[in-house]
Amino acid sequence: MNVTMASRFYILLILLLLLQDEARGDIAPEPSLSLRPSLCLTEKDANDCDIRLELQWTAPGPICIEAKLETPALWCPEEGLTELTINISADRDVEFVLLDKSDSQPLAEARLQVKPVTESSFRRRFRNPWSLF
Repeated sequence: MNVTMASRFYILLILLLLLQDEARGDIAPEPSLSLRPSLCLTEKDANDCDIRLELQWTAPGPICIEAKLETPALWCPEEGLTELTINISADRDVEFVLLDKSDSQPLAEARLQVKPVTESSFRRRFRNPWSLF
């Protein structure tokens, strides 16, 4: 392979890599929905979990977010926003669904887990099992 063939090969390789990067840039990111925190611990005497949630999403167009509660809640933030902070009270797991605003098709979902804090059923040993005394 002479110098001109090698240089042509490298130029062609660079052009292909640049075209591949451009093609990747045109593809819209996959819709996603995340929430923080994703776990709420309730005290053993309290049934409800009162929590402030931060929802973040990526979507190609205008969206709505539905919370599947006893009385369903729906938020449709302004276009261009990618996060929302809400206060919620729940006694069981809550599913959040990211919906396309134009046709209400589900795009992504996330779940808030609600777990009661329970005392451990195991008793802690104060002595190591290998102790002689």
